[in-house]
Amino acid sequence: MSGTYTFTPTSWTDLEPVVIDATICDWVPNCTTYSFNIVVSNQAPVFSSSTSNYIEVDMRASGSFNLPAASDGDGDSIIMAVYLQGTLSLPGFITETSPGVLTIAPTTAMDGGLSNIVAEACDG
Repeated sequence: MSGTYTFTPTSWTDLEPVVIDATICDWVPNCTTYSFNIVVSNQAPVFSSSTSNYIEVDMRASGSFNLPAASDGDGDSIIMAVYLQGTLSLPGFITETSPGVLTIAPTTAMDGGLSNIVAEACDG
């Protein structure tokens, strides 16, 4: 007896190790079991370069910042997210004008100070 079995991971829960037991018995019954593990691997996306982690923009001036490109070793599509740490959005004076390009234009004293911006690259 032979066969081909296909295992196609479709979610993060499929990344846990899977143990497969194949048991074959004859008519007596004498049985034997063959066990093996399947481990699905996934490489996390990486940014192409590191950039300065500090940008200074004068009040009532503007500047732009290019995020480094991201790639995935598995060839998975990448979803980018950019936000103010502790929230799910950017402050009003920072906009993503095109993918990977931030425009920073502080206009009021409320925009002053340190803003911790997070850029994430996720592959699913």
